Amino acid sequence: MTTWFRTAGFALILLLVLCLLACSTPSIIKPAPLPDIRQTVQLVQTHQTYVGFGTLRQELFYRPIITDDAIYINGYQGRIYVLDRQLRRRVHADLDVPVFSGLSKLNDQLFLVTRTGYLLVFDLTESRVIKRIFVGGQVLHPPVFSEDGLLVFLQLNNGRLLAINTLTGKVRWNFVNNLPILKLRGTGKPLATDGLVYFGSSVGKIHALHQATGNLIWENFVSLPQGSDELARMADVNSQPIVHENRIFIGNYQGKIAAYERFTGALLWSYNAGTYRDMLVDEQRLYVVTDQDHILALDQASGARIWQQDQLAFRSLTSPDMTDQFLVLGDAQGYIHLIDRLHGRIMGRYRVSTSGIQAQPTVKFPEQKRLQQNISAPEPVIYVLSVDGFITRLQLAYTSQSVSSEPILPPAQPVRPAITAPTKSAAHIRDLF
Repeated sequence: MTTWFRTAGFALILLLVLCLLACSTPSIIKPAPLPDIRQTVQLVQTHQTYVGFGTLRQELFYRPIITDDAIYINGYQGRIYVLDRQLRRRVHADLDVPVFSGLSKLNDQLFLVTRTGYLLVFDLTESRVIKRIFVGGQVLHPPVFSEDGLLVFLQLNNGRLLAINTLTGKVRWNFVNNLPILKLRGTGKPLATDGLVYFGSSVGKIHALHQATGNLIWENFVSLPQGSDELARMADVNSQPIVHENRIFIGNYQGKIAAYERFTGALLWSYNAGTYRDMLVDEQRLYVVTDQDHILALDQASGARIWQQDQLAFRSLTSPDMTDQFLVLGDAQGYIHLIDRLHGRIMGRYRVSTSGIQAQPTVKFPEQKRLQQNISAPEPVIYVLSVDGFITRLQLAYTSQSVSSEPILPPAQPVRPAITAPTKSAAHIRDLF
């Protein structure tokens, strides 16, 4: 009898738990369907190669480094590839350790951070790791260098910003920020310019530190955390600050897009829209992908909205890059979208992969066009890394044909195997080494 009651009690408890879970399961927001568009520009796939496991849906945002004569790229499994511009392999190295950060290149050295918190320096001339420095946390952005290349800056997922000497591997200074109970998985990439390093934090702030000393120059809220629970109060600044003239722009999750005076931190304007992606600027406009996947063009001087494109809502868009005419973005279903910079219309698309795209596409302009030596130079090419580990090279080709919302499938591809506790306030604890 006792056993029967005990079994019945367990069954009742299990039933109550299942009922509570069913009642609390949030509704899933479906991505917007592909709209019908009149495609005025085609994306033509010219080259594609496999570089090994891509991001494996780890919410990692590797992006190739593209120079005039080579392409450098890494993946989660620790492979490093050096390719030519036609995506033919030149060098392949296997670090045999999972890597969370993207690559950064300084002279003939590549810098990257492993899942276990080690900064690795890979020498391209020797084809081996020459430095291995423990940094004490995970880094999800490519390392950032000072203008003179003597320091590398890393923002860790535990709220610290480190400056490390690139020659000796020693920590120059350490800035400690507080953390909320709940935060996004990610850290914003710092921006090093003007002798300062600008970065956003998980408490909704932007900070400016002196590069050489780590001293705080100014800080300001992008938006204050608001809401009745920790989920609603998340206000992470995961986008990289971006500078144009005397202004610095940044945005935060569930918060605002804001412009500040770059040397004083005085707020110039703010716009009510959240983001956790990197933004772009041209001479007059600021381009933003919001946390609801609406694409905005804002006036840099006033913050006024010029246009909004919401036909790609909730498609998990990437951060954008741009050509002279278009914004270039990927989405979770593997499409590349071209958005007219002037009016915000969708002008073209191409499906690179069925596995999806997480990494920001990279636009590479021809050298003669970049130097403005030839106004009839060919159009730029676009490089895209898909989740399944393929890097694809696309070229623009203009047309006027109409495109329906039916998926455009890429060529067949071979199958491949394959919350932190809070610390003290940003009052700015600095350990100088």
